[in-house]
Amino acid sequence: MYKLRIPTPRFGIYDKPQLAVDYLKSANLPVVIRTDESLSGRDRLVCTTFITAKTFTEDLFCRDEKKVIFEDYAYGHEFTFYVVTDGYQAIPLTSVANYKFMEDGDGGILTDGIGAFAPDYKISKDIEASVMKNVVNNILQALQKRETPYMGILGVDCVLNEDNKFVTLEFRPFLSDHDAQAVLNIVDENLLTLFEACAIGSFADDYECINMSDNSSVSCVLSARQSGKVISGLDLVESDITHFAAKKNEYMEYETVAGKTLVLTNTAKTLSRAKKHLYEDIEVINFEGKKCRTDICN
Repeated sequence: MYKLRIPTPRFGIYDKPQLAVDYLKSANLPVVIRTDESLSGRDRLVCTTFITAKTFTEDLFCRDEKKVIFEDYAYGHEFTFYVVTDGYQAIPLTSVANYKFMEDGDGGILTDGIGAFAPDYKISKDIEASVMKNVVNNILQALQKRETPYMGILGVDCVLNEDNKFVTLEFRPFLSDHDAQAVLNIVDENLLTLFEACAIGSFADDYECINMSDNSSVSCVLSARQSGKVISGLDLVESDITHFAAKKNEYMEYETVAGKTLVLTNTAKTLSRAKKHLYEDIEVINFEGKKCRTDICN
């Protein structure tokens, strides 16, 4: 991103522990520390003190991580801008508001996503156009020059600050677990036809835009403290349910897995109604150690 002049927070990438610690001595706090391929909460942390940052960095290198990435923490509103591309042309899907911290009010550990709503009313058409021009088009052109064009859904994770300017954090080569259903529920297209057009080369001719419904969707992740706890109430809810890894026991009852267990998504004509119905359904679902954010869309 730096080479393409895509707006991004100040960062450093190190493959030697001592050089990484030296960087931390002059880094702005808080600092986000993560691996080159962060796959879980264990691979990333927002550190507010030098001691915490140093300890986490040394821990990552002790796990045989080859590269560790440091970047200034970006304050503001987090969102993902999704597009569909055949590698040459990109068409916007929607913007999604992301909630990545485990606790209400953006507290607790940093995850890849714990809740979302779409479309994101805080992101104007001007911001979306700027992300498309300065980020999406740049990265697609760079991949074309490398003769490795990218085809499919591309997500751009951004933070919008109080000055109405954005920085880019990372790219997603797919929909995320916590927001996929929220996005798909408001797409008013035949997905098979859409992606087939990308694959066979007719995307630019067949689509000028991707039709989206006027509905709004809200998603929330339900996490479990322990595995093997029976989940009740799934048959009583109207929201869409996505299972991370919940499995059925010998009595055909769903059981939890420790960590992210379910994603509930509700879609309605208005965001407030979708949120209301979602949290009503969350109250119906029960299992020991149930945990979720209660401030999605607040």
